[in-house]
Amino acid sequence: VAKAEDFLGQNIRERLHQEDIHGKDWPGKLNAMLSWLLDATKGVKERRTVRELSVEMLSVNVEAIHTTTMTFTNALFVLAAHPEYVETLRTEVESVIKEEGNTKAAMGRMNQLDSFLKETQRLYGDFGVFGMRRKARKDFAFSDGTVIPAGTQVAVVSWCTHLDEKNYEDPLEFKPWRFSERRKHEGDGSRHQMTTPSLDFIFFGHGRSACPGRFFAVNELKALMCYILMNFDVKIDEVPPCMWFSSEKFPNTSSKVSFRKRTYTA
Repeated sequence: VAKAEDFLGQNIRERLHQEDIHGKDWPGKLNAMLSWLLDATKGVKERRTVRELSVEMLSVNVEAIHTTTMTFTNALFVLAAHPEYVETLRTEVESVIKEEGNTKAAMGRMNQLDSFLKETQRLYGDFGVFGMRRKARKDFAFSDGTVIPAGTQVAVVSWCTHLDEKNYEDPLEFKPWRFSERRKHEGDGSRHQMTTPSLDFIFFGHGRSACPGRFFAVNELKALMCYILMNFDVKIDEVPPCMWFSSEKFPNTSSKVSFRKRTYTA
C-alpha cells in the first residue's frame, strides 16, 4: 500500500485540488478509474484520502489483472496439454480473422474458442470453493423461510456448482466443445457464451451484480489465445494440479510450458 501511495499520491492530490477549484468536472479531466472513484466518494471525506484511494485502486487492479491472468494461465495449460484441440481452434481463428480482421466482431464469432475458454474455466478456473460473496445490508428472508440477519456475509459454492452432474454431463471430464455444441442444439446463440451468467455457470456472478467487466475480460482472453494459436506451438506433459491456500485456488506457479515459434511455408 505504501508503494501505491508513493506512485499515486501526487496524481490523487492534483485531482482533488482541481476538484476544489472547478467542481466535479474540469478541462482535461480523464475518464478513468481514479476519476470514477472520486465521483463515487464525493462527500465522503474519510474515503477520499491518498491512502484510501490507493487501496481502492489496488483492489480494482487485483480484480482486473490477477483474475484474467490466472484464467489465461489455466487455458494455456490445457491447450499445451491437449494438442488435439489446436487444429480446430486455429482453423476457426484464421477463418474469422480473414473475414473480420482483428476486431471485436471477430471475437464474437469465435464460438469454439469461447467454448474452450468457458470449459477451462468451469473445470479448472474457479478461484476457490466460494464465489458471489455478498453482505446483507438488511435482514433478508429466503423463500424457504431462512432469515439472514443484516451484516451477515454469504457466498455461493461455485466450485461444486460447476462440477455438479445435475448441471453437466460427465462434469469431471474436459469437453472443449461442450458449450458450442449446446448452442447448436438449443438454437440460442448467446445463452451458452462465456459472458452469459446462469445458475449453473456463476464465475462472473449472476443477476444485476454480475461482473460488468466480463465482456472486456473475455475479449482480452480471446485475443491472447489468438496470438498464441497463430504464432506458437505450446507443450506440457499434463495439466498441472492447482495450488490451494485455504479455500482459495491458484494455477500452479512451478509448472513450465514449452513454446516453439511456428514456421510458415509458402
